[in-house]
Amino acid sequence: MGKKSLGDFISLVGSVLLIGLGIWNVLDYFFLGETFSFVAALSMSLLFCFAALTAWHCRLPLLWIPIAVGSAVLFFCSNLFEVLSNLPYLFFWIVSTIVALASLVVFFKERTKPKISPLPLGCFLLVFVNFFGFWGLTSFFSSKSEFLWKEMSELWAVPDRFDKAACKNKGTLEEIFYTTKAYATDSREVQKRAFIYLPFGYDEEKSYDILYLLHGTGDREDYWLKRFSYNKVMLDNLIDRKIIKPVIVVTPTWYVENDCADELDKLTYSFQKELRNDLMPFVESHYATYAKGTTPSDFEESRDHRAFAGLSRGSVTTFHSAFNGSLDYFSYFGCYSGCRTSEAEFANGFSSEENQKYAVNYFYNTSGSFDFMLKEHLKTYRALVKREDRLVEGENCSFDVFPMCYHSMTSWHIALYNTLIKFYG
Repeated sequence: MGKKSLGDFISLVGSVLLIGLGIWNVLDYFFLGETFSFVAALSMSLLFCFAALTAWHCRLPLLWIPIAVGSAVLFFCSNLFEVLSNLPYLFFWIVSTIVALASLVVFFKERTKPKISPLPLGCFLLVFVNFFGFWGLTSFFSSKSEFLWKEMSELWAVPDRFDKAACKNKGTLEEIFYTTKAYATDSREVQKRAFIYLPFGYDEEKSYDILYLLHGTGDREDYWLKRFSYNKVMLDNLIDRKIIKPVIVVTPTWYVENDCADELDKLTYSFQKELRNDLMPFVESHYATYAKGTTPSDFEESRDHRAFAGLSRGSVTTFHSAFNGSLDYFSYFGCYSGCRTSEAEFANGFSSEENQKYAVNYFYNTSGSFDFMLKEHLKTYRALVKREDRLVEGENCSFDVFPMCYHSMTSWHIALYNTLIKFYG
């Protein structure tokens, strides 16, 4: 490589640090015991490390810039405020940014000439092509083909024929307003809005299954079916093609005006009272569900036709207000990218003596392979299934991890697709 320089030393130190961080990252996911997240962590770590070694060996400090940008994206796309959940990527970002700035300054000061070596550069390109080629092509063919990767398609992408193809027989989306109370604070009366999806051909003389579907932090009741309208397109197509039964979908919000702005988790518990006392009685007295009335016994008798699901803090609300708080009213649950529920809460809720008589038809959990909530959610799920006889992995409960997805609608769209098929297929 010729005469050693300060730039070579900086780049070498950075490479050694990144290799150490890569080993930490891979081992972290290895001990988690989840295949897709482990493979994703291994792939990203190899990519960063080979890029760093190439930058050092070939004297190409510019390569440190994409390493810094890539690790920053992985860290910030997970969650800025959940630092401890993604420490390896945080340090990847810090180290690569410092090395990129330092090595570039030295490079231009010393005017060091690059030395292109085919071996490290070839290894880096090979890892890059294999990594993005495999994940990218698998996702592409899963969305395009009805047969290729059929057994795994539910993990990679929603087929285009469901969320991109126009549906002639469209369901309708109605806006409703109902009266409730600020149960987390002063119990004042408030007016809230929700959206109701009614399947094509909705008939008031029939009875329909119903799904209550919640958004996450920072969003509102229009998030699922209006802001990301392809979720409605998917619903229309799945029903129109008779892949799932017609279903009513309710998208409320767990927010109550500006309450608990600094303690949002309070709302994930108080939503239980709003759900049981106000939202469900209003919705199911105006729309044709299996509930014959709006008394507690009516809701309990029809629980096998009722589901509750949510994403992020909406998933936390699913655990707190539905799974633990309203097991007598619901038998299907979908939890996407969020848990934050202690063993004591399960013991006093789902596993309590009074709830032992209620069976669970399906308990579906998901997360992205780069989601900051994956580790905590998966560990809690496994512990619960291990000690709870009513939950049998592969029969009435499962946990799907979506490759190359993080805390975003990309992951939750696939989750909703799987939920609809598992619950209503």
